[in-house]
Formats: sequence, C-alpha cells, structure tokens
Amino acid sequence: MSKKEITKKGLEQLRKKIDYKDFALSKPRRKKRKKKSNLQKRKENDNSKYWRNRADKEWYRVQHEIWESRCAICGKLGEIHHLIPKSTRTYSVRHAKKNGMCLCADHHKWNPVISAHGSPISFSLWLQETYPELHDWVLENRWKLKQPYNFREAYLRLIKKKELEK
Repeated sequence: MSKKEITKKGLEQLRKKIDYKDFALSKPRRKKRKKKSNLQKRKENDNSKYWRNRADKEWYRVQHEIWESRCAICGKLGEIHHLIPKSTRTYSVRHAKKNGMCLCADHHKWNPVISAHGSPISFSLWLQETYPELHDWVLENRWKLKQPYNFREAYLRLIKKKELEK
C-alpha cells in the first residue's frame, strides 16, 4: 500500500469519527419548502384551465336543467349549444345563463334546413320568431369585448345559484 492510500483511508476514518456538527457555527437552517404540485398551482390561479373547465361543466349542468335536456326545436334529447361562441374574445358572456340552448345533434349541426352550425341564417330567424328576448340578448352581447374575467368566480357564482334554487 502506498502512503497516499494509507492517508486517504486514515482521513476517511477520522472524518467518520469526528462529528463536524459540533464545530460548525450554529446557523439557522432554512426549511425546505415543499414544492407545490401542478394541480395546486392551477388551483391558485383563478384563470387557469382547471377553473375554466369546472365553470364550463357547471354551466352545462345548469343549462341541462333549464332546458330539461330537450331540443328547443323538436324535443329530442340534446346537447347544449353556445349561442355566442365560447372564444377568448367573449369570456364575459361565456357562462351567462342566456348564452345556452339545448339542441339535438340534427338541429345543432346536420339539418340543412334549420341548424345552428349548418344553416345559421335560418336558425337565427327561427330564434327571432320563437325566442325574441333571447335573440335580442344575443344581438346585444355578441360583440361585447373581453373584460377582465375570473373563472373561479364564475364557477362559484353558478354553484351559489344552484344552492339558492334548492
């Protein structure tokens, strides 16, 4: 064995025997912060996708209750249609109660005579004849520019309305 190996081994043994904590200056140790999970981060952000999706689901549930899950045109089982599209430009009316209508798949997209996406002009005329107040509301609010919006508040507002109705 060489001297280097002997000294290395001796140093290692000494290091093991000596407790350096006794010699160190007593500095207060920083507590390590527990890293937040991605879910926790999303919950803290009021405009995150987490709160947007929760508000959307609650809005759909409210719309199904209002329209009793029946198509407004023919009465078949249907899904909810946003009268004003749910783009980023129109966040201010995205979760409004008046912004939804239940339509079956046929009247939502596929019917060539009257459907919200397939023939929007005839759908608009039908809406004007059948639900004039709703049609006026859509015309009034469709160009409303984006205002500061908070998805968490929208979700909580929808939940409160549900609790008040009970």
